[in-house]
Formats: sequence, structure tokens, C-alpha cells
Amino acid sequence: MRWLWQYGLRIASSRLWKQATESAARRTNDSGDDSRSIEGSSCTMAVVVSSPRLFDAVADALAQRRRTDGHQFVLCSGRIAGTPVVVARPTQERLDPTDLLKAILEGHHPTFLLSAAEGESLATRILPGDIVIANRVVHSAGESLLLEANDPGLSGIRVGGISAKTMGEKKTRVAEDNVSLASDDWSWQVAVAAKEVSLPLVAACLVLEPTLAERSPEVDTMRQQTSLVGRAGVLAGMAWKKRSGFRKLWNSQEARWQATGRLVELVKHLAIAASERE
Repeated sequence: MRWLWQYGLRIASSRLWKQATESAARRTNDSGDDSRSIEGSSCTMAVVVSSPRLFDAVADALAQRRRTDGHQFVLCSGRIAGTPVVVARPTQERLDPTDLLKAILEGHHPTFLLSAAEGESLATRILPGDIVIANRVVHSAGESLLLEANDPGLSGIRVGGISAKTMGEKKTRVAEDNVSLASDDWSWQVAVAAKEVSLPLVAACLVLEPTLAERSPEVDTMRQQTSLVGRAGVLAGMAWKKRSGFRKLWNSQEARWQATGRLVELVKHLAIAASERE
């Protein structure tokens, strides 16, 4: 089956890229300096992301890129559409987002911030692969912050609320405010930090999972596997009992590629808009 061969090829390619970038980072950043000492030239836009997948997608789109590994986060600077941009992600969970933003402000002086997180849909009309730009972020306790949000007019990108997840909650739930379109565990924290350091924010949630009612048991089982043997066992079970699981797994992975591609387009769109305002 051609689509299954393509799936394996794209997975292998992404692993090779990750290995190559990690190797390059080790060769050029052996000192392991504390993140607070990271400095660089001024930039127009900073992007903070919640995962290596999102970091790699944005960093790969930068021209003249330069990567720096700090003590608690990794950062890559470069240009996109001719605009100077930095992208960063924490490498330690205990890093306070406020400390991350302060370090970026001190070293790069961005004029505004884009936050990008991986999350789940809270509305059936929001599909895996879509991106929600927040006009409001909502804490699980009900507190909320309003954000300025403009529809970029790009395919698969919607404007709406983003709710926070907390430990112990189901991965996908109906939002208490009945307004949020997606949920993640990153946007609220960054919104609070951006407000504290007075940095204008665009918050985006990349929807990688459908609502709970639309979740695929086969995909969930595969996601739970941490070893190659475990994943091979799930694939063997699909081949023997339920071949439709292959298609669902492919669709899930395709949504991830689609969402990261849309993130890069959003970064380019914001970079071009920022350069036109200058």
C-alpha cells in the first residue's frame, strides 16, 4: 500500500532530521552555558513552542539559522521572509515561562510573541490539523484573559477560545465556558507570562487530537507505546484483526504534518505583516 510506504518514509525522514540537528547542536554548543546568559541580535518576532516537533518545524523554516542550547531551553535564531525571528522551547519542565520570556527579551528584544502548543479539539467542527488562534485563554478554574486576535485568512486556521488543561483531567473535555474551541497545557501559562513582561501575544493551539467522542482506540493505543516492540505489536494486531486502524493511524499522522505546516505558514504571515508595519 503506497500510503503506508509514504508513512514509513516520512517517519524515517523526521527521525534523521532530529538526529542531524541534535548532532549539530552538540558539536557547536558543548559549553552548556546557563540560559540566562544567552544573547543575540534584536529580532522582530519571538516564537515560543511547547514541543520539539513544533520547534523543529519553525527552526527548519529559518534562513541563516543559528541554534543555541542553554541550561533550561533551546533557541534558534534566523530570518523568515526577510524578518529576524527567534524560536525557543523549554528543555526542563520546571522552567517558568516568565523566566523564558525574560531571557528572550534580554537577549533579542522582540516586538511581539507567538506562542504555539499542541492540543485537542473541544468542538466537532475543529478537526485534527487545524489551528486555533486565541481571542481568549481560559484557566481551568474559570479565570480568563482576553487577547487581540485577527483572522489571518489562512486555510485551517480559526479564531476562538483556548482552555487550559490541568493534571488529572481527561485529555479532551467539554470546556466549562462553552466557548473554547481547543485545549492545551501551554497557552494559559504563556499568556500570563506575556502579560507580566508586557509583551504583545498571539497564542495558537495546533489541534492534533479530535474530541473525545471522535477519538480512535487504535491511534490511542499506538500513542501509548514507548518501545519499537510495542508499536510493532499494535501494527501486527491491526493487520490481523482491524485493517481500518492503518488508515486511522495514517490520518492522525497526516494531521500532525498538516498542523506543523500551517504553523510555519502562520509564522511567515505574521513575519511579513510585521515587516510591512515597520
